[in-house]
Amino acid sequence: VTADELNFVSSDPESIECGSKMEESEKIRSASKPVQCVFRIEEGRLFAEFAHPVKAATCGQSIVIYDNDTVLCGGIICREKR
Repeated sequence: VTADELNFVSSDPESIECGSKMEESEKIRSASKPVQCVFRIEEGRLFAEFAHPVKAATCGQSIVIYDNDTVLCGGIICREKR
C-alpha cells in the first residue's frame, strides 16, 4: 500500500533514511494483529509491502508502523496494491 499524510510519533523523520527499506510490523485496524512489513519513505509517502495478505487495507484507512510496542509512524492509505 501507499500512504500519505504521515505522522511521526516516536521517531524523527530524518532518522528513517529516505528510500531505505526497513522491516517492522504494521497494523491497519487497531484490533488486528500486527503483520510484518517492509516499508520505505520517499517524497513524503510511505510504501509498505506486507509479509502476509492483510484484510481491509483500503484507501482512507490508517496504517501504523510499530517497532515492537513503540509507534514509529503512521499515515492514511491512498493507494492499494492489488
